[in-house]
Amino acid sequence: MSRRLPFLFSLFLLAGCALPLRERDVFRCEPIAVGTAPGNVPAGVLPPRPRGAGELIGTVDLDLALLTEIAFENSPEIRRSWQMAQVAAAQRGKALCAFVPTLSATGSATRQRIENPIQGGKPLSVTIFSEPSLHLNYVLFTFGATRAAADAFGRSLAVARFQYNRSLQTLLYRVQVAYFALDSALATLAVREVNLRDATELQNLEEIRMQSGLSNRQSLCQARAGVLRARGQLEAAQANVERARAALAEAVGVRISSAFRITRSQLPEKVEALDGDVEEMVAKALSMRQDLMAAHSQWQAARSWERAARDNFLPQLVISADGTLSDYRNFGRSKTFSASVGLSWDVFGSCGKSFQLREQRAQRRAAREGLRAAELQAAGEVWTQYFAYRSAHRQLLSGRALLEVAQESFSAAEIAYRSGLCGFLDLLSAQTALASARETLVAAENAFSTALAALAYAVGDLKAAGI
Repeated sequence: MSRRLPFLFSLFLLAGCALPLRERDVFRCEPIAVGTAPGNVPAGVLPPRPRGAGELIGTVDLDLALLTEIAFENSPEIRRSWQMAQVAAAQRGKALCAFVPTLSATGSATRQRIENPIQGGKPLSVTIFSEPSLHLNYVLFTFGATRAAADAFGRSLAVARFQYNRSLQTLLYRVQVAYFALDSALATLAVREVNLRDATELQNLEEIRMQSGLSNRQSLCQARAGVLRARGQLEAAQANVERARAALAEAVGVRISSAFRITRSQLPEKVEALDGDVEEMVAKALSMRQDLMAAHSQWQAARSWERAARDNFLPQLVISADGTLSDYRNFGRSKTFSASVGLSWDVFGSCGKSFQLREQRAQRRAAREGLRAAELQAAGEVWTQYFAYRSAHRQLLSGRALLEVAQESFSAAEIAYRSGLCGFLDLLSAQTALASARETLVAAENAFSTALAALAYAVGDLKAAGI
């Protein structure tokens, strides 16, 4: 499968991260089961099988698209980020409740015993049934304080949404890097298997020439040393494959097992260079990166909180209404209704409000500097990753050309050695150069794929990167 397909899949995912929050709920938040498992680990924290597309593990080789889907369904970071967004939405809802009047209802039954002096001190018993009594309270006008607080909570909700979107992009980038690392480890393993086969063929050739008296003991020992060295490198490559497999499983959010296999990818024959301008990429990153938008919303929220703290010095206009229906047994009913409009102003409580205003002003200035720092960091990341990608592209082309030259050199040295035109050291040197060129190309391919993913992550959108 071509690596261009995973890149196009990444484009779709990154471009879709700006959807409204409710449209990104691709998983179901299930409660953790009650009880404990061996080792005092709550049951359900480590499910035996991943959710959703993760059920395919062990049945098919997973490509980048499936791995990303499994990660979105099983990643604890994504689920936690979603819940934090829900918390922000609930806080905004509570703030909006300040614009809704409150209505309370009460009811009671009372029996009173009253001494009646008119009737010679004979006690008089009165039973009162108070039917539901209603009380309405409405803060009609706060001179902007309530609205500023509601706006601040709305900005905080936007911060949570942008952070959730960025967490999706971060997870996608982590999965891409881990996938390319495992693919590179598998490619290195295959290369070292070929290197071991070449070294074994040289050893067999030297043994035949040694038996024929055409070689010497030193050349045979060097050939055997080459085989042993190739076997050691092969073992190291196998260990590196399992290390990369475990890292990918962790990034995806599933348990590692021998059934966790991936589909190998392959770069196209012709890899075009990126034509986008770095200045344009920096500008687009500053305008659309989700973490920068979150920092900007955080700054706006701090401004709203400062405005709310300033408006707290102003009075409040409150409307209240009460209505009561009372039933006096044997004496009839009584209806009571009252309404009032009041102006509330905390004149002598400004000391704490002054310090609160100072705190919110400092928070706003800190948020502004945080936004500037985030913009500078984003610009530096795009700039760095752009030139890292260009360098990786050139290394890829050089690696392919180096492999062709090394293969041709080894073939020529082998023919010359069999014809007696060069010594064994020349052939061994050509074989070593060929093995090194193979591994150089594998490293260049991994660097190119990783650099492309890093550039897309730095810009925040593959369309913006022109990829």
